Amino acid sequence: MAQNPRTEGLSAVERTIELGMMAGMAAAVPMGIFALIASGTWQHAGVYTPVYRIAAMLDPSPLEVSLEEAAAGSSAYFDPQPFFSGGVVHLALGGFYGVIFALLVHRFRWRGRLAGAGWPGPPVPSPVMRPTASLERSPEVPSRVARRSWEGCGQTLRKGRTNARSRG
Repeated sequence: MAQNPRTEGLSAVERTIELGMMAGMAAAVPMGIFALIASGTWQHAGVYTPVYRIAAMLDPSPLEVSLEEAAAGSSAYFDPQPFFSGGVVHLALGGFYGVIFALLVHRFRWRGRLAGAGWPGPPVPSPVMRPTASLERSPEVPSRVARRSWEGCGQTLRKGRTNARSRG
């Protein structure tokens, strides 16, 4: 695989930091969109209120106005300056946490399902983190779904146990 000429001279840690930052910022976008939708719909706090909560560190007045407008029935109060400053801080925090996670993955050499889709996961299936794993033998859950969720959890601790496919 050809390497990008801009990153040829970078060490592995520098590439990890760069990729982690970009992945964290990319993950922050849908998370922020979900927060905006949730705030505007079932939380009834105003669509842009989550971003104003972030920007309230600098100036709390847009947050107060947004909450007052939402209480009065208007859920779309928009002030561009705190919206964009709050959005920038949100993306920066996403990039920061992406770097932290990428460095942990790099340092501990998590690979495959353990490094997963942005979550290192516990080494054993947890009913709190993976609810379908605890429902493996439930008659309401189709066996294929239960098997798939179980196969992704705790494979290193299951070596002596029977495979989930043989149960079915």
